Amino acid sequence: MSTSDPAPRVVVGIDGSPSSYAALRWAVRHAGLIGATVDAVAAYELPGAHGWSAPAVDTEFDAGEAKRGLKEEVRKVLGETGETRVHERLVHGNPAEALMAAAEGPNSWWWAPGAAAGSPGCSSAR
Repeated sequence: MSTSDPAPRVVVGIDGSPSSYAALRWAVRHAGLIGATVDAVAAYELPGAHGWSAPAVDTEFDAGEAKRGLKEEVRKVLGETGETRVHERLVHGNPAEALMAAAEGPNSWWWAPGAAAGSPGCSSAR
């Protein structure tokens, strides 16, 4: 990696499941080994926001509250010291697409909740 290359990143999906918490802990450990930063990505879609479907279930969705919830979730999993090494990202859209978009670029690793190493949910984009 040359000095002009961006720093390595580990991107992990957070969805509130135990497997996403395990993936977050793994991402932080792995990032420490390779000198990377960690982006914890949570995505949301509002039902009925596009196309034909039932009305949105939560018409008063508060993105600010969701961002605070994500930060608290990361703190709960990693503790006060661990969460300082993680950048939380709340994005609107399909979770799989949001995770892939967040991991674009050189020197990025991504990890989806429930993915096993070498599976379609784990990849290195070098």
